[in-house]
Amino acid sequence: GVISQARLLGSAAACWAIRGVHQSQLQWGILGALSLVCMAYCVVPDDPIHNKTRLFKWHVAQAELKMSWLQPPSSAMAVDPDAGSLDQVIGVTMALLKVTLSVVSGVYGESCFKVAGQHGKPPELHVQMVQISFSSMLAALVGYCIICLVQGESILEFFSGPDGEWDARTLAVSVVYCWREWICSLCVKRFDALVKNICNAVALVVTYGWTVMASGEKPFSALKVLLLLAVVAEVVNYSATRRSPRTVASAAQPPAQPLQDEGQAKSKAFLDIPMTEYTALRRTSRHQSWEMNAKSS
Repeated sequence: GVISQARLLGSAAACWAIRGVHQSQLQWGILGALSLVCMAYCVVPDDPIHNKTRLFKWHVAQAELKMSWLQPPSSAMAVDPDAGSLDQVIGVTMALLKVTLSVVSGVYGESCFKVAGQHGKPPELHVQMVQISFSSMLAALVGYCIICLVQGESILEFFSGPDGEWDARTLAVSVVYCWREWICSLCVKRFDALVKNICNAVALVVTYGWTVMASGEKPFSALKVLLLLAVVAEVVNYSATRRSPRTVASAAQPPAQPLQDEGQAKSKAFLDIPMTEYTALRRTSRHQSWEMNAKSS
């Protein structure tokens, strides 16, 4: 969970490397802060333990460590320290590889979604989703057959096997997953892969609310609520940086009306001059030029 939160910075870097989309220093800082907050959310435990209990457990662990120093274990009870380190390295490597492939494939998929077709515009979303689903279905079937042959299972036991049988819950999860794929693909097509990962970060709020209030799987934690509020605040800050000041200013101003003649153009130019800075200037009516006011004090 902690390693997967690096998708935000990874998506921004992949968009810059593949599609040439640059981020400002402020946007990089917001994405980094958002990633750290999401990592902290994943690290915070769910069990509501008082600080005194945590401190007591820490003292017990320190005492056990001192006893192990004073009384080293025998050869029969000795544990190889490198036994679990190799598995941990392999697990971290696989997680980083998964995040890297997810980020790169997401940005590449964005490029494919936005490629212009024969009529100069990208195809509709349903056409692109059918193309993606057809190739994904073929790859999934090939992978399923290979896994069944390796594990010695029957290929015909797709809906019922060692892992259980399909029921209404399995069908509901499949429908929600398909709906998620369509929504994420629409987000990538209309916006970009980075916005999709930001939406996934905001999804922590919905997931936590569901597990606490609806299913009751996790207890309420004020610290996690504060971290989720920080996630929402960082997302709002990043959304504000994506709006260009020029675009906001042009949208706030009314459209300029075409000038009728040269006289109106000159008067418009005269009115555009900031009067507080150019009060010592005046325009002569004969030569239509600017001269310094000799009587300025």
